Amino acid sequence: MSKILKKYNNQTGEIIEDRVIGVGDFLHSINMQLFQTFFKVRGEVISMNLYQQVVYFSIKDLKGEAITSCMMFRHHYEISGVILREGLEVIVGGKAEVYPPSGRFSLKAITLEQAGEGVLKKAYERLKAKLNKEGLFDVRNKRSLPIFPQRIGLITSRDSAAIGDFNTNIARCGLQIKFVHSAVEGAGAVDGLLRAMDILNQTQIDLLVVVRGGGSLESLQAFNNETVVRTLAKSAVPVLVGVGHERDETLATLVADVGVSTPTAAAH
Repeated sequence: MSKILKKYNNQTGEIIEDRVIGVGDFLHSINMQLFQTFFKVRGEVISMNLYQQVVYFSIKDLKGEAITSCMMFRHHYEISGVILREGLEVIVGGKAEVYPPSGRFSLKAITLEQAGEGVLKKAYERLKAKLNKEGLFDVRNKRSLPIFPQRIGLITSRDSAAIGDFNTNIARCGLQIKFVHSAVEGAGAVDGLLRAMDILNQTQIDLLVVVRGGGSLESLQAFNNETVVRTLAKSAVPVLVGVGHERDETLATLVADVGVSTPTAAAH
């Protein structure tokens, strides 16, 4: 059945085609348009329900009365590292959808971040204390880097200045570099880093290197994500992390076998 409700002559405004479609086709047409855009929406959590496979929650506009429902699969929720609670300010990334059986409009979330430097700082300190208590940062658990690594696995963004800084400083050494791209901030950074580590841990490398430039605590969230940090700790080969500048101390830097403050320092 045609998806066109009415088609007008642009010059006269006259209806030149008028067809009736079913509710399902109407909602399908709406969803096809909605799926073309990835939204990042900031709001305050006002309700949530956690189930085995999916999480439902609602967020409210910070300054107005607007409310939207959100749905997120449990896998994406757990790797986000965010624990939803009422009153928490979050940034939800995903695509809008109308669920045909109920006609319910919602944001189908893929990414979930805490918003606000103060909230992020508190979450950072809580997770840091938790992981430190478990011994993940203990110097006795850290491995020595190979003296002459021949095959290096490198993770960073292909669009970042960090890859140029690293390669420029190490190219003259004649080492083999297996590069895997990952976003290093924003939507998809956590998934990207986990995927890149999985690829390189199945590749013959002597050393895993993760680098990116400096930034705000908000922009460095992926490197303070619990799943990312635990995955780095379980790496099959020693890990060198060069993230940020001198003032940036990410949990990824602390858990690495060797953590330095910049991509250039990592290369050196």
